[in-house]
Amino acid sequence: MIGIPNERFLQDVKAIVVLNGTAPVTADELIEHCRRNIASYKKPKTIEFLDALPRTAVGGKDYAALDEKFGGGGYPGGANLGAGH
Repeated sequence: MIGIPNERFLQDVKAIVVLNGTAPVTADELIEHCRRNIASYKKPKTIEFLDALPRTAVGGKDYAALDEKFGGGGYPGGANLGAGH
């Protein structure tokens, strides 16, 4: 999950998903699943599918690369939080 700018609410949630290949699913199905199971403000507004998540040199998820590719960043509170968000 990354935050993407939203003028009214500061941010929307975007999910970046890697499918395991055994259960095909659409973005709408995932959003509906989230709507039923988590608070509305946590529900992704959009979903992007990737074959693999980018990784940092130490093996963690590279959130900076995801932000750059999908328009995330500008997190409330100031600095880009990078791998810690």
